[in-house]
Amino acid sequence: MISQFFKFSLILVALQLGPLSISADPIPPFMGDWRGSWVDTVENYHQRSPQLTAQVIGLGGDSYEVIFRGEYQRRATPIFQAVGYFRDGAIRIEERDFWCVITEDTIRGKGLYKSKEPVAFELVKFTPASRTVGRPAPDGAVVLFDGSDLEQWMHEKDGAQIPGTWQIKDGYLEVWPKKEHKAAGGDLKTRELFGSCEIHLEFWLPYEPDNRDQNRANSGIFINNVYEVQILDSYGLVGDWTECGALYKVSPPKVNRSLPPGQWQTFDIVYEAPQYDAAGNLVRNAVMTVHHNGELIHNQQELFEVTYNTQNIRLAPPPDGPGRIILQDHGHPIRFRNIWVRPME
Repeated sequence: MISQFFKFSLILVALQLGPLSISADPIPPFMGDWRGSWVDTVENYHQRSPQLTAQVIGLGGDSYEVIFRGEYQRRATPIFQAVGYFRDGAIRIEERDFWCVITEDTIRGKGLYKSKEPVAFELVKFTPASRTVGRPAPDGAVVLFDGSDLEQWMHEKDGAQIPGTWQIKDGYLEVWPKKEHKAAGGDLKTRELFGSCEIHLEFWLPYEPDNRDQNRANSGIFINNVYEVQILDSYGLVGDWTECGALYKVSPPKVNRSLPPGQWQTFDIVYEAPQYDAAGNLVRNAVMTVHHNGELIHNQQELFEVTYNTQNIRLAPPPDGPGRIILQDHGHPIRFRNIWVRPME
């Protein structure tokens, strides 16, 4: 049951947004995941399925989208979905069959869902974490970044290699946007070339509530120069083929496993390079398996084309031989840490 009024409110909020901003805002305490249950009911449904979860997503200013589901599964059909506004220390949502008040500690309210009368519910904040944060590099791996230096990385300028210029702070690496720092920044590329390999990296996204879609904490990791696993603030979205974890415009993630901005997330990637026969004929496309925050989102996914946004480049033949791993500068202060690659050839 989704209020048409609140759908309209969400559209109106989006239309009133200003131009793209890449400054990171403080993350509000309401933002993130909540879980709890229906309470004080004798209805059969609520006795069998008492669980209730919610996501609170900042839209900029005092506006928040709130999505309630019966389970912690991002593709599950919402039970309620609405836009609320922060007033007098809380977010409040009210409509005919549903209301709630969200404070820093609890979400309390009532909703009419598979019951004759509104049923009370209560949720508390929780912080799901990636199951692979801190995963150590195995034997045979090349440590690309351990928090200390950029010896494994470089930029390319006018065909020449120059030292990496991104910032190192407190053990993490932060994008130094070229659009702001003309003499520095740009995509960061490995000095070494890699073919089939296993990759682990950890990334942290800033909170950019005034941005939308591809302008919201955008980056990516490119493997063998041309295959991108998208990095984006896709928290609360359905997970399409341009959102976080997607093999960009080739395959959407099986599930949107995105955490809210401000939390460390992980990709664990197994890349199998394309294969050519002795005559130079392509006999197998590249294949990729990806876990996002420890959950499988691509399983032996064939990369039937490269992942560039430009269509004529997408139709180019896949690479024959090893290539670089690239961290994308898309103009946003994304952070990275604990990056390693284990060659498989």
